Amino acid sequence: MFWSELESFQDNVAVIEGQHTLTYAELAGRCDELATQFDGGKKLVFVFVSNNSNGLVAYLTCLREGHVCMMLDPDLDNAKVEALLTAYQPNVIIRNLNVEKYANTKHTIDNKLALLLSTSGTTGSAKQVSLSYNNIQSNADAICDYLPIRKTDKTVSTLPLFYSYGLSVINSHLNRGAAILFTQYSMINREFWQLFESEQINSFAGVPHIYDMLLRIKFTELPLNTLRYFTQAGGRLAENKVRSLAEYALDTGKQFFVMYGQTEATARMSYLEPELVKIHPDSIGKAIPKGKFELLDSAGKQITKPGEVGEIIYVGPNAMLGYANSKEDLVHFHGDGSLATGDLGYFDKQGLHYIVGRKKRMIKLFGNRLNLDEVEQYFNRQGIEAASTGNDQKLVVAFINELDISSLKQKLSQYLNIHSSVIIAVSLSEFPLTANGKKDYAAILSQVGLSHD
Repeated sequence: MFWSELESFQDNVAVIEGQHTLTYAELAGRCDELATQFDGGKKLVFVFVSNNSNGLVAYLTCLREGHVCMMLDPDLDNAKVEALLTAYQPNVIIRNLNVEKYANTKHTIDNKLALLLSTSGTTGSAKQVSLSYNNIQSNADAICDYLPIRKTDKTVSTLPLFYSYGLSVINSHLNRGAAILFTQYSMINREFWQLFESEQINSFAGVPHIYDMLLRIKFTELPLNTLRYFTQAGGRLAENKVRSLAEYALDTGKQFFVMYGQTEATARMSYLEPELVKIHPDSIGKAIPKGKFELLDSAGKQITKPGEVGEIIYVGPNAMLGYANSKEDLVHFHGDGSLATGDLGYFDKQGLHYIVGRKKRMIKLFGNRLNLDEVEQYFNRQGIEAASTGNDQKLVVAFINELDISSLKQKLSQYLNIHSSVIIAVSLSEFPLTANGKKDYAAILSQVGLSHD
C-alpha cells in the first residue's frame, strides 16, 4: 500500500508548499511523529482537512496506523458538525494537526474499513461512503495505469482533499513517488500561474466550473510549457468546451483526459483516451483497468445491444464497501464489488459509453416524467450554460448572464411541448456550488422560492 511505503521513495520531493519542501522520507517522519499522539487500537478519527501538508499528514497517518478517517470540510457549519459527532462519536478529532480526544467509545469496526467520505452533493450529511484499504490502493493503481504520471512529475492540488476527485489526485501521485504542490492561490490569480511556471508543474485536475472559469480567462493562451496533461471529471462539461480543450491539447502537444467517477467507486470508473476526446466529446470512454461496466434495463435484464439505454452498473475492486449513517453501521460491510451508479447511459459499437441522465434527476409535469439532465443538454448543444431543477409543479432553469430569458423559455416550452407557465427561467451571475464544486440545485430552488416535493 502506497501510504505504508512512503520511505521507499526516500529523497524524492513529496510536497511543495511555499518556500518549503518535504521529501518522502520527511513526510513519513511527520506521520510517525503524529502517530505518537494516538493510543492503541483502531480509532475513528474526524479529520477537518485543508489543502495543505498538515491535511495530508493527518490523512496518511490514519492510513498508516490503521485508523478509520472521516475527511471533513474545515468550513462545515457547527450544526452539521454536531450532528456528525452525535451520529459517529469519533475517538479523535484532528484540526491542523492538533489532536483532540473526543469520545472514549470502543467502536467495533470492520477491519477492511479505512476511509469515510461524504457523498457528492450531501457534504455534512451523516451519510458517508465507506471505503476499504483495497478500494483506495486499487483505484490509485488503475489511475496510474492510464494517466502518464512519472515519479519526476509535479502536480498542483486544485481540489479539496475531502472531495474524492481531489483525494484521488493525491493518492495516484503518492503511488508513483511524484510531487504535489499546495497553494492557497486560486486558479484565477496571476500568482497561481506564475507559481505554476516557476515550479514547472506537469499536470492539474479540474471539475466543470473550473474549466468554465479557465476558458473565460483564456488560460489556453498562457505558455504552460511544462504542462503535459490535464484531466476533467466531477460532472458533465459542455461538449463545445470539451472540444475546445481537446483542440488546445492537440495543438500544443498536451493530453486532455475526460474521466467519469463517483465517490462510491473511490473516484474513478472510466476515462476517455485523449485522441478520442475531440471526436467523442460527449463520451465518458471505457472502464478503468480491472473494472467493467454493465447496463441493466428497467426489468433488471442486462443490455447487450449498442444504443440501448439502461442504468450503468460498475464492477471493480474500487467499488465501495457500502454506506454508513452512524457508528453502528461501521461494524460489518457486505460490499460485493459492484455499484449501481444511478446514471442512465448506453454504449456504442466501439464500446465507448455515454451518460444521458440520472434515474433520480426526474420530475413529473402533467403526469409525464421529465429528465432534468436532458434539459441541460438541450441548452449545452447550443453553447448555453444552464442548470435545470424543479418539482412536480414547476421546471426551473437557471442561466448565466443570459439576456433574452423569455426567448429561451419559449424555445424550451416548444422543445418539451409543455406550457410556458410551468417553466421558471432565471438569470444568475454564477451558479451556486456545493463544497465539491458541483451545481447546487437545492440552492437554485430556494432562490426562486421553491422546494422539492
